[in-house]
Amino acid sequence: FSSAKSANIAVLVMISDSGASTHMTPFKEWFDAGSFKPLDPPRSVRLGDNKTVDAVGVGNVWIVSNHHGDQHRVLLKGVLFVPDFYITLISVHRLARDSGLFSLFTDKGSRVLKGKRTVMTSTHRHGLYHLNATPLSSAGEAHAAIDINLLHRRMAHVHHTKLKKMVAKGQL
Repeated sequence: FSSAKSANIAVLVMISDSGASTHMTPFKEWFDAGSFKPLDPPRSVRLGDNKTVDAVGVGNVWIVSNHHGDQHRVLLKGVLFVPDFYITLISVHRLARDSGLFSLFTDKGSRVLKGKRTVMTSTHRHGLYHLNATPLSSAGEAHAAIDINLLHRRMAHVHHTKLKKMVAKGQL
């Protein structure tokens, strides 16, 4: 299993991972306003297939799940921003350590509990546990599409390749 992007497509998939040492996501817009800090130098992250990618930032991300009509919010602390990922990994270890949550796994899925109360679930598909939760993106953050040629002109004719890298790193 490789989490690294093979194309420029990231998907809204959260995997509950008992082998991940920390939470990781390719979505900078998910970070709680004010918690995001760039990593300089970037932190190298080794994947399950021994490839490495760079984490270029760290911060907190809120996720929300609905279980039997109840909405549960969970704060993920110390989430690495890894632009070259295409999915989000949720570390079972960090859920336990940082939030006092524990996970029970079966062949059909898992439950994440706080005490005796289920706060999240996952569905087992293709050998992975897909978390049934969604991110709460930072409020007040604006997102807009802009033509690369217009951006090129507005940014003093910075090369298109450099602009694409800046966007991927969340610098624009």
